[in-house]
Amino acid sequence: MKRIGTISYRKSWFIVANFIFFLVLGIIMIVATGIVPVSAAGALWFILCILLYMLLHEGLHLLFMRIFSGEKLRVSLEFPTISIGSDAMFSRMQFIIIALAPAVILGIILLWLLLSIPEGYQLLLAMLLILDLAGSGGDFLQAYCALKYPSDSFFRDDSNETALYIE
Repeated sequence: MKRIGTISYRKSWFIVANFIFFLVLGIIMIVATGIVPVSAAGALWFILCILLYMLLHEGLHLLFMRIFSGEKLRVSLEFPTISIGSDAMFSRMQFIIIALAPAVILGIILLWLLLSIPEGYQLLLAMLLILDLAGSGGDFLQAYCALKYPSDSFFRDDSNETALYIE
């Protein structure tokens, strides 16, 4: 395999813009629907739910990397982010699935819950849905960048950089 480049997503303007866009959109959604917090205990639940969401998000990356490679995986903690890496090579389609799976799966679940759960939990679910979209900027950027390369490209994300290869 010949290395043909890297996807650089650290400190990207796209990630910042994505975060701001979905944060502002979420605030507008909350204000427009009139959802307001109910109690101080709700704030604690919200913090716990954010931590759980982050674990689930990265866990889904882990799950799909494991499904596609079966290789040893690494977890990197750099406040305020968690990232997953591996020495495995992934096809372009596998890489895109790995990148987008958490945002799509958790987004669908959170949207379904938001539309079907009683009013007392709507703010929490709305904020988690916003976090899902706003916090997935790096994932969206990686999937978008992967689409620019030939379909027979391979990707290796070691949690520090994403290297691209071609046979």
